[in-house]
Amino acid sequence: MPVGGMSVVLFGLGLILPTATVLALEHFNTASGLASSLIGAFHMLIGGSAAGLLSLMFDGSYLMMIAAIAIAALVASAITVANDPKDPATERNTQ
Repeated sequence: MPVGGMSVVLFGLGLILPTATVLALEHFNTASGLASSLIGAFHMLIGGSAAGLLSLMFDGSYLMMIAAIAIAALVASAITVANDPKDPATERNTQ
């Protein structure tokens, strides 16, 4: 991936991640600090694990990074669809 392409990806992440974090934390009134720290811990855990796995499979090209980003996007999409708030079976009590 050229440098310009990666810049677009990182720009998009810079727009999406803070907004997603705020939306996730709005349901935790009294434990928002704990929820925020868990979000940060999971970001670091998943990022470090992915970097370690990708370093083992590095072949000198960008293909593994592109594949990892695509797989992460598919997993995130599947989790989002599985937790559809419009489905009464997965609706959570937020009070």
